[in-house]
Amino acid sequence: MSLHAAAALLELHVPDAQSLKEKRGVLVPLIASIRATFPVAVAEVDHQNTWQRSTVAVGFVAADAPTLESLIAAAVDHVDRSLEVDLVHTAVSYLEDPTS
Repeated sequence: MSLHAAAALLELHVPDAQSLKEKRGVLVPLIASIRATFPVAVAEVDHQNTWQRSTVAVGFVAADAPTLESLIAAAVDHVDRSLEVDLVHTAVSYLEDPTS
């Protein structure tokens, strides 16, 4: 059995947020939507106290590499299609399987 896992950091701009409350009003439903749509773990990991900026981490695990890649692409596309945030940058890190 092999392990296929990755983490994506998504740098987001929330252009219409004029306060932390407004930013969280956008991020909370977006994060809930990602969790409801994909089998992933999601959390805001940076810029929690900045009005229009956020970094969201998404953790992925899959049975095989093609499924992992497809899952990452679909989740990133899901965020990119959001009308309330701009996806500024995406960075993906892969976990190596120590048994392979």
